[in-house]
Amino acid sequence: KSVDPRTVIFPEADWIIGNHPDELTPWLAIIAGNSSLNTKFFALPCCFYDFNGRFTKNDTRIGQYRTYLNYIKEIGNQSGFEIEIDMLRIPSTKNIALIGRKRLDNNLQDDETINQFTTQRQMFSINH
Repeated sequence: KSVDPRTVIFPEADWIIGNHPDELTPWLAIIAGNSSLNTKFFALPCCFYDFNGRFTKNDTRIGQYRTYLNYIKEIGNQSGFEIEIDMLRIPSTKNIALIGRKRLDNNLQDDETINQFTTQRQMFSINH
């Protein structure tokens, strides 16, 4: 069964965990933020995706991987989380996890707000 990340929630979940979640990466914080005030998230991004396809922005001063991590961190902040970054001790070049454990006050709560936010992010990724 497929899920629509704009509307799916897991109110009983303590954690939403994405280990190389590909296309779901930008949605993890939104899903966690809308599931419950107790739901946290962990993302270990590998491939670069935004809300509408491949993430192609690349700040050459920091590289595409860091550019992408900053993008996902911003989504996490906008979804109501203070984002922690952890360098995992794993044998991979993609070893940086983004963790949303602590809540901020700006949680995305309704479909209209989510749609506006994702549309804004799509335009940002296209124009930058």
